[in-house]
Amino acid sequence: MHGNSAYQLFVTVQPVTQPVAVLRLRQLGMAAIARLLNPYGLVCKQVEDNAAIPGSFWGDAEAGLVANRLLARADTPVHSMLHEACHYVCMTPDRRDGLHTDAGGDYDEENGVCYLQILLAGHLPGIGRERMMQDMDAWGYSFRLGSARAWFQRDAEDAYQWLLAQGLVDELRQPTWKLRQL
Repeated sequence: MHGNSAYQLFVTVQPVTQPVAVLRLRQLGMAAIARLLNPYGLVCKQVEDNAAIPGSFWGDAEAGLVANRLLARADTPVHSMLHEACHYVCMTPDRRDGLHTDAGGDYDEENGVCYLQILLAGHLPGIGRERMMQDMDAWGYSFRLGSARAWFQRDAEDAYQWLLAQGLVDELRQPTWKLRQL
């Protein structure tokens, strides 16, 4: 990954050894997420409990991406589904065309993904931005300012500007419901 270290989002992934209290797909239901992501052309598909999730980069209960399909189980964290969906939205068309498991991208794109993930959570009934940021922190996302909320409110202007330049959000900081085209 490349980028200016002064504006990088540092996300660390810790192995989860005990269940973490985050919102799971079983609590929200696939229909709500499918409605939210439909404008992006993403097809949401639930796999059987305990089955391996195709296209999951991290394995276990983490969401997977294969082409335009977002795959998850009932125990998949909602934040994982939104994060992978936002990778799909933020990636270039050529990467989207060959997508299987690894979304790739650089630091600027990863920052944009996290920012858009928080914005989209505000459009899901019963979740909202605050809950998404709490779940991101609980799962082990790690931000320079110590929390997703502090990053989003005080250190994410570069992420917003990147999303705006890509046509993925508007001047009111709302999703445009379009995919990245360049």
